[in-house]
Amino acid sequence: MIGPGQAPSYLVPTLCRRILAAQREGRPVIRVGNADIVRDFVGIGDVVAGLTRIMDGGEPGRAYHLCTETGTSVAALVALLGRLTGVTLDARSDRSRHRPNDAGSLIGRNARAEAELGWRARTPLTETLAAVLVEARSGWSEPGEVQPV
Repeated sequence: MIGPGQAPSYLVPTLCRRILAAQREGRPVIRVGNADIVRDFVGIGDVVAGLTRIMDGGEPGRAYHLCTETGTSVAALVALLGRLTGVTLDARSDRSRHRPNDAGSLIGRNARAEAELGWRARTPLTETLAAVLVEARSGWSEPGEVQPV
């Protein structure tokens, strides 16, 4: 889950800060942990809508996956954020930032949420990323290295 208001130590806010710093400094490369890991990034607005549907009509005790069913790599996130900021950036993996227990790919399946609740993610990833970038530009301080990303 991603979106405005997320803690600055999470992946997308951290990438936003690094990309904005690279843009200011004219650097074409940012260093990340494993640029090849893939995640299913769903926007917070879609998650809230899904949770509301679960509360209103979900079956108690039943699991519902609120996801997009689409995987996006860290390298692809950097490329999308770069396009949104108007710069071409390369995400370079830095082994010192790798987290040893990260799964290579985590992509959800939302068939039950869609079939039983009529829910599916509707917000494009670029729209959510743009909202996080607006937040990053408007008030985050310069990044401290909080955790490897």
